[in-house]
Amino acid sequence: MKPLDMKRKKHLNIIILQIVFMMIMSCVSTRNTISSNDKTIQEVKEVEILVENWRTDSLGCKKLRTKQASEIIIDSLKLENRTQTEFLRVFCNPNMIDERDGKQILSYYFDAICRDGKFIDSLDHCIAEFTFKSDRLVGSNYICF
Repeated sequence: MKPLDMKRKKHLNIIILQIVFMMIMSCVSTRNTISSNDKTIQEVKEVEILVENWRTDSLGCKKLRTKQASEIIIDSLKLENRTQTEFLRVFCNPNMIDERDGKQILSYYFDAICRDGKFIDSLDHCIAEFTFKSDRLVGSNYICF
């Protein structure tokens, strides 16, 4: 073989190796993307379940409402600084509405005890308070009695 042909063969081999390497790397990258998408889909489903549980536990007696659930919902759906209307689309009607220092407070019972489907205020329970200022969610507070 001529030296020129050997150089071409060597360069061709290097190019083939680079192509194979790029194909392998793209497959790994695609696998990571798919697995990341699966994780995102799973996270969305988990948030949907948390929202549905929150809504169905209107008095907090079923123990489906929790501080952690509300924080995950707010973070996942990016409700911080959103309007009260947007917040209510997710959390639905509160158990109580108060106004303090020019701020509106939406309160939801959780970790409560009920008898015959009725909330018993005199027994231990917790309240999740969501504070709105100028119609925007600005904070949350969790109180247990």
